[in-house]
Amino acid sequence: MSQSAAAKASRAQFRSFINTPAIVTKLEDIIRDGDDSIKQAILSDAPLYLNFDSGQKWDDFVNVGLQLADPQSHTRNIFDSLRTQIHANKPRKATHQEKRKFVYNIGLTHQPLAISTLIREYGGFENAKSILLRDHGIHLIQRKREDASDHGYVQHRPLVEEWNADTPDNAYLCSEETGFLIVEPDMSAIIVGPDLDDEGNYQIELVVLRGVPMDNPQSEQLLQHITKIILDACDSRKGIRPGHGGKMVQIGWNTGARVPTRALKVDYSGGPPKHARILGYASAFTKAKLSEKLDAEYPPLGTVRVPSGDGYKIELDDVVFDFSTASRAPPEGIATGGYEAWSHKDMAWLKWAFGWTATRLLPEDFSLPHGHGSSYVDLGLKVVVRSAPATLTAFRPEALHGTTFTGGAINFGLSFTATRRVREAYDALLENGYQVEYDVLTALRQGEKGV
Repeated sequence: MSQSAAAKASRAQFRSFINTPAIVTKLEDIIRDGDDSIKQAILSDAPLYLNFDSGQKWDDFVNVGLQLADPQSHTRNIFDSLRTQIHANKPRKATHQEKRKFVYNIGLTHQPLAISTLIREYGGFENAKSILLRDHGIHLIQRKREDASDHGYVQHRPLVEEWNADTPDNAYLCSEETGFLIVEPDMSAIIVGPDLDDEGNYQIELVVLRGVPMDNPQSEQLLQHITKIILDACDSRKGIRPGHGGKMVQIGWNTGARVPTRALKVDYSGGPPKHARILGYASAFTKAKLSEKLDAEYPPLGTVRVPSGDGYKIELDDVVFDFSTASRAPPEGIATGGYEAWSHKDMAWLKWAFGWTATRLLPEDFSLPHGHGSSYVDLGLKVVVRSAPATLTAFRPEALHGTTFTGGAINFGLSFTATRRVREAYDALLENGYQVEYDVLTALRQGEKGV
């Protein structure tokens, strides 16, 4: 059974379970009495469904029920009441000392490494290479990026790490046999070009850091928290690449009207400017409560539920860590689950994009060799980055890249970039003095959760 067919079957089974009269009666009893023993009985009997498995938390069960119950049904009203009941016991806020400890534990207080400076201070590339590996566990590698005329690779081709009977004829084999450098799952690496620029610095081409956040109990809690968010997003939103394997969901601004996320909206009071057409607007948007006038500063990330601005909150074990003044990424993000990307380029206005793999799941019948499946590939560098949980990758979005055949492996991750088309539309609006507002698609189905 395919992954999509299995997901549909488990969805139908879970929906049938929560609508069973006996379960409905038990849920009503919980609303009235708050009986934990009934909760445990329901949890033990509930069927598997993506981010919920038997024995998991009551909150997870209620969240899945909210997703799957018919919006107009009595069952949905029950789950709304259960959610209200859960939220009645609000988690406490972390103290200043707890927040400082959390930031330290996940590694955010580490000093950044200036690679070219280290190379000069340590007396050359080879010395810096040895010291960086010894002191930080990071491999420093020189590798030349080839032009398209040299490597011959093109866009929109599948990528594989080994041939098998089902491999498409037009696929690119990305392995040591075809000249690719392999960054193994336990290997952190900084890859630089072989030549110095006019200022005597090496050009960084690719960065792969494992163990982000660092290995400790709070980091594990954070990864679970992020994975749950990604699971919920991928389960409740439409994918923006329905023809590709897995799921990709947009966060924040975009230039397409197919996905219910925030988007730029033009004030048509003076007549729609020419560039409005590329943003795909018609009558698909309705004004939300939040409205911001366009100014010269590119706004930070926001979502349907979270206004654009500074700060974010993380809830771990019923404690809310509120970093209200922390800065956010540019207003474009992506959540992915089991996504498989053929060779492509992302037209960006920033030099770097960031991808963070939070969790990696393998099916019981996974048949690829260890570390294979859903690996990141930079075709110009001829580098394969094998996937692993808690991996942060900084890459060149405009370089030809993609991910390999998953083989059933499911990586859950977040990516942050800044596409050229959104920035150009924003700048064009700025030049013409038009107002930009955060809006929500009216196509957002009743009962559907905002990302």
